[in-house]
Amino acid sequence: MPGVDIKEPAGVLWWRFIHRCPPFLLVLLMQVSVFSAVLATLLVVAQAAVLPLPRASLVNPNPLSTMFGFSTPIGSLNGTASATPGIDRYVVQYATAQRWKAPVIATSLKSLTTLPDVCPQASGDGFIGSEDCLYVVIFAPVKPTQILTWVHGGSLIVGGANDPMIEGSKLAQANNAAVVVVQYRLGVLGFLPASSGANGNLGVRDVVAALSLVNKLATAFGLSSDKVTVAGQSSGATLVRALLATPSASSLFSKAMLHSDTADYGFSKASTVSKLRDAYFQPMLNCSPSSSSCLNALSLSKIISTQGQIISDAPTIDAATAGPVALRPEFDGSLITSTLTRSFPSSLKPLLITNVNNEGAAFIFGPGAVPADLPTDVYQPVLSSVIPDDRAQKVFDSGFYVPPSGNADGVRIALSQVVGDLGFRCPDWALARAWAARSGKRSRACFSAARRTPPTTVSTFAPPDEIPIIFGTARNPTTEQKQLIGEVQARIAAFMKSGDPNATGGTAASLTGPSAKTTWLQTTNVSAFKVLALGTGGAVDFGGCTTAFWGTTDVPFDYQIHDL
Repeated sequence: MPGVDIKEPAGVLWWRFIHRCPPFLLVLLMQVSVFSAVLATLLVVAQAAVLPLPRASLVNPNPLSTMFGFSTPIGSLNGTASATPGIDRYVVQYATAQRWKAPVIATSLKSLTTLPDVCPQASGDGFIGSEDCLYVVIFAPVKPTQILTWVHGGSLIVGGANDPMIEGSKLAQANNAAVVVVQYRLGVLGFLPASSGANGNLGVRDVVAALSLVNKLATAFGLSSDKVTVAGQSSGATLVRALLATPSASSLFSKAMLHSDTADYGFSKASTVSKLRDAYFQPMLNCSPSSSSCLNALSLSKIISTQGQIISDAPTIDAATAGPVALRPEFDGSLITSTLTRSFPSSLKPLLITNVNNEGAAFIFGPGAVPADLPTDVYQPVLSSVIPDDRAQKVFDSGFYVPPSGNADGVRIALSQVVGDLGFRCPDWALARAWAARSGKRSRACFSAARRTPPTTVSTFAPPDEIPIIFGTARNPTTEQKQLIGEVQARIAAFMKSGDPNATGGTAASLTGPSAKTTWLQTTNVSAFKVLALGTGGAVDFGGCTTAFWGTTDVPFDYQIHDL
């Protein structure tokens, strides 16, 4: 990931490969560092756009002295002008929380004129952020017609509202909507609770608290919860998926969008969280998880530094954590009551899902990842290091993931397809089919053109390239990118309004680009599974994401292997 020094080892998958690797191949792979920081757990690339920066370096890019404000049921809200004309920015504290305790929703408004501190997270050899971080950043016109609440990605360990790629003023202007960017507790402070029950799933509870405040503020715009849509990218999409399984959140939004959700691993089991808790609090922090005085006395430096160790150790503590996000929402049966793999809510909301056409590219082609020009005879052993079980041979034999002949980068191309399909695309599409089978409205698309800057020899659309398209924050966009931005934002506006991502009337007539006039068909049943190729309008190759391959008993997803 650009700007990230991933120091965690690759966990049990890489360990198993090293200890059974032929000597000549071991030397080759150790020299080129294949996957040692790339495919361990499909880690931080989920939010590879921009790492959070210290608060002092991220103030309003166009600060104005003029203050704006309006009245709400819980007080007056003050803001500043954003970088986009007609859009104001409001920074609002939605809750407070004691360390490893549930959030307390704000009953009066506290607002800032600068961006808030991010929630505590690793940065270099130290950390940045503050525990006083439970804020939403709102970008709004005077009279918005919809509210889009965005949950940022970052493997649930990094990220925040200070990422310039998710600065929401352009999206707010384009859709005449209030765009609300939520910060929530990260890492061990948000997803490794000291106790279960009411003080578990803290990161999820934070987002629910933010939505509660959003609904209160909506009345100031003359809106209600049926005008609230939630969306997220990568691990942010994982949190949105958790909200869909949380009954207490159901009345707070009406529709949801998942972008590049890392769905191969479902929610954590209670037993997994218990194992991690036992391995973390007393052994690493020298604190009983039941001792609030000891926990509160800990320095953030101690907490964040040991967080890296527990994430590194997690796959050896419980193999079910060896996915893209080791610390993730817990299926606890009280807050989160459905797995969305084996069980589903009785009432399903309209759902829009997108992927990029090569979800695995950033892991394989990114700086410091897999070197170019690997000989094809190392493909199968390396593939077996990525999937260290019987599935590797089935993937190799399937014909779906064959290194293209005559291409010096064939091994990397095939590996990136495997990673993208297993970690993202195929389980996301399996969720789409399951949603449709239960009469839920589901719309699926794949970003397939107009990437920002190709960093590799492969011209592909990779995460997080969809973020500047969604938010309109692409730097010096090409004509193709501008067309796609206009189309995507119009489709989002239509989906927020009606649950149907097809623009109508004058908006539709004004759109240009290869896929702009294509009708985005809803998935209404398993046999009528439709995917729109955003940016090209052409057909989408399902590859291994058919019902006859990934997700079967022979080639199961990881959530099936671990009964998640």
